[in-house]
Amino acid sequence: MVWHRWHIPRWSFIQWLALLGRLATKDRLRAWGLDNDTSCVLCQGGFESHSHLFFECSFTSIIWEVVKAKCGFVLPSRDLMDEIHWGLTHCKDCSIQSRLFKLCLAASVYYIWKERNGRIFQQIGYESTSVVRLILEEVKASMTSWRHVSRSATNICLILKWGLNVDLLCTV
Repeated sequence: MVWHRWHIPRWSFIQWLALLGRLATKDRLRAWGLDNDTSCVLCQGGFESHSHLFFECSFTSIIWEVVKAKCGFVLPSRDLMDEIHWGLTHCKDCSIQSRLFKLCLAASVYYIWKERNGRIFQQIGYESTSVVRLILEEVKASMTSWRHVSRSATNICLILKWGLNVDLLCTV
């Protein structure tokens, strides 16, 4: 789910650290002895931890719901580990939908972590719609490198939904 043929290294690396619980979230910083505010900078309400950031936080759950819907998945919101387990069960093949789920999950984790850090270290924050737009633009850019996609009705529908050229991607 993290390291696959179409992965983007920086996205996969942050996703991998998140899965291992190794990102320097505020709960971990407190456990290391740092006296810090543990409230989430994204929703200003929750206790910042890996499970909160990915995707229990009201800010991040909105982002993930919109991104998942763009991929054609209308599933209830869960935390990152549940999403990984779901992906391992349902995204074993090389279909466009499986590729999109894997890429979108990694991009969402990466850009949520980047947004969190921007708010903490640079005092710059964006609305969830801006983060969603960035995720979708980056995933779409990555999709343009895909070749030899089968011309199934599902694939064509997803390619068109993302605003890409069917003839460019579907050569099989």
